[in-house]
Amino acid sequence: KDEIHTRHGVTDTVLVQPEQLFRAIFEQAAVGVALIETATGRFVRVNQRYCEIVGLSAGDMTATTFMAITHPDDLQVDLNNMEALKAGRIRKFSMEKRYFRSDGSIVWVDLTVSPLWEAGEQPNCHVAVVQDITTRKQTERSLAELNATLEGQVFQRTRELEESRQQLQAVVEGTSDAVFLKDPQGQYLLFNNAAGRFVGKRPDEVLGKDDRFIFPPGDAQTLMEIDRQTMDGGKTLTYEETLRTADGIERTFLSTKGPVFDAQGHIAGLFGISRDITERKRMEDRLRRSEAFTTSIVNNLPLMVFIKDAENLRFLRLNKAGEQLLGYSERE
Repeated sequence: KDEIHTRHGVTDTVLVQPEQLFRAIFEQAAVGVALIETATGRFVRVNQRYCEIVGLSAGDMTATTFMAITHPDDLQVDLNNMEALKAGRIRKFSMEKRYFRSDGSIVWVDLTVSPLWEAGEQPNCHVAVVQDITTRKQTERSLAELNATLEGQVFQRTRELEESRQQLQAVVEGTSDAVFLKDPQGQYLLFNNAAGRFVGKRPDEVLGKDDRFIFPPGDAQTLMEIDRQTMDGGKTLTYEETLRTADGIERTFLSTKGPVFDAQGHIAGLFGISRDITERKRMEDRLRRSEAFTTSIVNNLPLMVFIKDAENLRFLRLNKAGEQLLGYSERE
């Protein structure tokens, strides 16, 4: 019997019958609560929330067992836990499991089981408390699928990047031109074998160093100033430069240098490709001197010497004697 006394406007609950209190908590709980016969797994008493979670009426629930509505993939783990509980090896357990609803769909629950017998007593009944976690599990599955998709994309992209890197490496190492890459401070990030042969150092020795490590101070300072101007200008330039290489010989290179940009469009370094054109320059010089020598001889001959185009017979060359004889300059 409830005895409620009001003193000075304050209401105090002096006594509430245990059965009524249990019934109120049992029926109004936001989670599913069930009393289950341990030996058979039969539902003895089930609250409304438990019925809503599994989609069965209270009558249907008390006519079945927890084994009958448990997903087969989760049943053995559940039974193993129950055996440990009955044997006294554990005093309670929790697990995530699936139930079959009356419409055939599956609901995920977070299950906690506690015994109603004391340690050393014969098992009789236990209490099962379940909370619907289907939405959470669906979210976890969606995240797992998304993660798998992203991992697949990352793997594919990584493989493509590795293939591109290998192709680039093959090109960089297969050329006789010096190929290099520098950071904004002028330190080498890439230095191929051809570049190493020119300066007499292994590429791994050069990486992380700047031009002062491989060239005389004067050459190094000039190169670093040109690189800085190239990066500041933001344009690719091609020009000839003469440097003293590891063999102590001054060599002429046709160099192309340009800025490297990051994803935001900021300058992140400098690339360079240098080709040794020393022999070509020597041949050009020899040809110029040979042509000058031939021109000198022809112009000093007392006889008219000329060259004409075979197709239209236009004059291409005419020496000094020819100019005097004809009264026209070579240009005319």
